[in-house]
Amino acid sequence: MIPLPTPHQQPLTDISVEIDPETVLLTLNRGRRIDRLNADMQAAVDTARTLIRPAAMLAWVWVEGVDGDQVTVSSDATGRPGAVRMAIGPHADLMAAAQIALVSVGTIGDDLDEAVQALNRKGELLKGYFLDSAGVVALSEVGRAVREVAEAEAKRRGWGVSPSLGPGTLAGWPLTGQ
Repeated sequence: MIPLPTPHQQPLTDISVEIDPETVLLTLNRGRRIDRLNADMQAAVDTARTLIRPAAMLAWVWVEGVDGDQVTVSSDATGRPGAVRMAIGPHADLMAAAQIALVSVGTIGDDLDEAVQALNRKGELLKGYFLDSAGVVALSEVGRAVREVAEAEAKRRGWGVSPSLGPGTLAGWPLTGQ
């Protein structure tokens, strides 16, 4: 069995998150510019920057196998005792060639969500939507930082990496799979 990277588990807290109004607007509008909303989005991004606390927890695991829509992973060198089956849907085969995987949970903290809820309660729905959208982009930056860790390890080993997989990103793996 090939060795897992060390440490096997680690927090990732020094994540640089770059969000700007134009990126958030382009994300919302599928690449179309809507210049009249720039000032409103700038305010949302400015607020988001003060509220986000990006972090992730990372764990390297062995990929023991794929069976239908499930992937079995383990962090225990003996295999079975630490094995976990993850139901990831019809695209589980994307993990078939993997020997190891980086499993992570990312966050930007609760403050932004609480601010969005407060805006929505006050009836400021557009401001809430823009702030939430800035948070989505910030969270994707956390995912980017995690992917960079995986890519650095793959490069060190002379390997490639698969697409990033996560609940809500693949047809058949619903967001409730978190």
